[in-house]
Amino acid sequence: MKKCGKCGREGRIQPIHIQRYEAKKELMGGMNVVLIDAVQQVICEGCGTILRTDIPDMPGLIAAVCVKRSKEGLKLKGEEIRFLRKTAEWPATKVAQELNAAEETVSRWENGAQVIGDPNERIFRWKMCRALEQKAPGIFWNDNELLSLKITPFATEPLVMEFRYAPVKRREQWLEQTA
Repeated sequence: MKKCGKCGREGRIQPIHIQRYEAKKELMGGMNVVLIDAVQQVICEGCGTILRTDIPDMPGLIAAVCVKRSKEGLKLKGEEIRFLRKTAEWPATKVAQELNAAEETVSRWENGAQVIGDPNERIFRWKMCRALEQKAPGIFWNDNELLSLKITPFATEPLVMEFRYAPVKRREQWLEQTA
């Protein structure tokens, strides 16, 4: 028996399976991420207060969001560029070095003061996928797909990415099957 912090009642704390859960944008670099059949919430049976939300493998989810976003043809926003870079644990100096750009330029991309050019954006996406492939083994991509991606400057509807929790098939297995 546990005591609820809100109502103070002692009783069962019951986990509830959530079929469709919208992750907080602040945790996902401002992106719309929906988790399907992957989340449990722990609630107080007495007052119904949500005491905890359990998202399995949050670091893996964040890496998967970054790789999946890199595959989408919609232009990256500054906030997304920063989120991808930080998820890959790259300092801005490394991005600047890898893209042969000034650190100030990378800062302007991330702050939305300047738009990243399509060639640099393709290379950036590819490098982020390479950096995160071990952390997000269930999101499949190939080099040519990213390096020849047609980038659209705007969308008529907001981009929403859906993820299901499932046993992970490694990228190497996927590449072997597609070869």
